[in-house]
Amino acid sequence: MNKFLNGFLIAAFVGVVAAFGQSIGPPPSGGGGSSTPCTVTAATLQYNNSGAFGCVTDWTTGGTSDLTNTQSIGATSTDGLVLQNTTAAGTGAQQWSPRLHLKGQGWKTTATAASQAVDWIIENQPTQDSTNPGTSLVISSQLNGGGYSTALSILRNSAVNYPSVAIPANSGSGYYIGTPNGSGFFSAGLVYGDSNTVNVMAGTSSTNYVANFRALSLGAGNETLWLARGIGLSSTGTSSSPNTYLNSIGAGTLQHGQTDAAAPVAQTIGVQRVVAGTSNTAGALWTLKDSAGTGTGISGGVAFQVAPAGSTGTAQNTYSSAVTIAGGTGLFALPLITTDSAHTDATICEDTTTHALYSGSGTLGICLGTSGRQFKTDLVPMKAGLKEISGLDLWNYRYKNGWGDSGKRIQYGPTAQDVEKVLPDLVGRDDKGTPINYDSGALLLISLHAIQELKAEVDDLKHKLSTR
Repeated sequence: MNKFLNGFLIAAFVGVVAAFGQSIGPPPSGGGGSSTPCTVTAATLQYNNSGAFGCVTDWTTGGTSDLTNTQSIGATSTDGLVLQNTTAAGTGAQQWSPRLHLKGQGWKTTATAASQAVDWIIENQPTQDSTNPGTSLVISSQLNGGGYSTALSILRNSAVNYPSVAIPANSGSGYYIGTPNGSGFFSAGLVYGDSNTVNVMAGTSSTNYVANFRALSLGAGNETLWLARGIGLSSTGTSSSPNTYLNSIGAGTLQHGQTDAAAPVAQTIGVQRVVAGTSNTAGALWTLKDSAGTGTGISGGVAFQVAPAGSTGTAQNTYSSAVTIAGGTGLFALPLITTDSAHTDATICEDTTTHALYSGSGTLGICLGTSGRQFKTDLVPMKAGLKEISGLDLWNYRYKNGWGDSGKRIQYGPTAQDVEKVLPDLVGRDDKGTPINYDSGALLLISLHAIQELKAEVDDLKHKLSTR
C-alpha cells in the first residue's frame, strides 16, 4: 500500500539526513522545489521538505513503523541507503560517517524494576595512514544511557587487502583475530592483548611469536589454530580425552617463554599434579617420545643439549649435546663427559631386572652385584691362575690422543691382545673380531687365584725343607 507521507515524520527524517550531509539513494525523482506532489506509484516514497515536494524511488512505507526499499537489481551490488559525510579529511582530522542507531527498551528486575533504554550504533571510523587511509567498522552499545563501549571492530589496513577483527575485553584488554602491526602485516590467528603490553602475532620475519598468550579452548572436535607463520596448535579426541599437537611446516623450535633477553626468566615444564588435600595419591607418568620409524627404520632418538661457556665476549654460546639416547637401540651416551681426576668416584650399576641404575657401594665404588651362591650355577673350582698370569706381558704406556685420558698419565697393564693369548674368554672384540678390551675385574680375581697357587707352592717348599 502506498502512503502519502506528510508532516513532521518525513520532514524530520529528511531533516536529519540533510543535517548530517546524508543522501538516500537512489537519488530522488521529482521535487526540486515543486509545490505539487509527484506521481505516487507502488515503488515511490513522497516527501514534503518545507513545501518542496519530491519522490524517492524504490522506497515504500507500510505506515509509521516500517520503511522498505524494493529494487530489481539481480546480482549487482547497489546502494539502498547511503549515510555519508562529505566533509574532506585533513591531517589528524578524520571525518567519521554518520551512524546507524538502533534503539530498544529492556526490563531490569532489581528494585526498583523498570524499563531502560538499550542502544546499538554502527559507524565507519576512518584512520590516518600512509598510502591510503585505514578504516574501522565499529559496533558499539550502551545500557541505560551509561555511555557507548566498543563491542566489535573490523579493521582494514592500507598495506594489505583483507580485514582483521578486534573484540575488546575488560580493563583495556582485547582479543584479536588478525591484528595489524606497524608495518602493515596481518597475523592469521587469535591473539590476546592487555593494556600493559602489545601482544600481537605479527611481524615481517620467520621468527614471529605470540607474547603472553593466554588460555584458549579449541573445542571438542578436531580443530587447528595457527599461532604464527608455520606453527599451529591442534586438538583431537574428545573433551574428556583430548590430544594437543604443536604443528610445524618445517623443522620447528618451541621456546618456552618470550624472546631472548639480557635477564631471562626461569621456565618450568610440568604435568598435572595431584591436588593438595588428597590423601596418599600417586602422580601420573610423564612420557617423552622420539620420532618413531616404520618397519626396519629406527626411531629418531633424543638429545638433551646445553651451551657450555665459551671465550669472553657477547656472542651467544653454542649448544652441544650433553645426553643422547640413540634411536632404536636406546643406547645412552654422555658426549660432554670429562675426566674424573678431580672427583671421588662410584661405579654406575644396573639392576638386571628393572634396569634401574644405582651407584656402586662396594670397595673402590664397585658394584656389589649378585654375588650370592643362590644366583649361580655350574660352580667348579677355578682353573686359571698362576700359569696364565705368568704368561701375560705387562706394559707401561700412554693412551693416544682422543682415547682414555689422551696420554696425560702413564698407564699400567696388559693389552687386550696380550690377554687374548692366555685368557681369550676375558676379551671383548669389535664387529671385525679385533680385541679392544678385556674384563679387568675377572683378571684381578684370577690374579688372586694365582697368589693362592703361589702360596701353596711356598707352603709346600717350607714343608719339604722342614722335614729334611
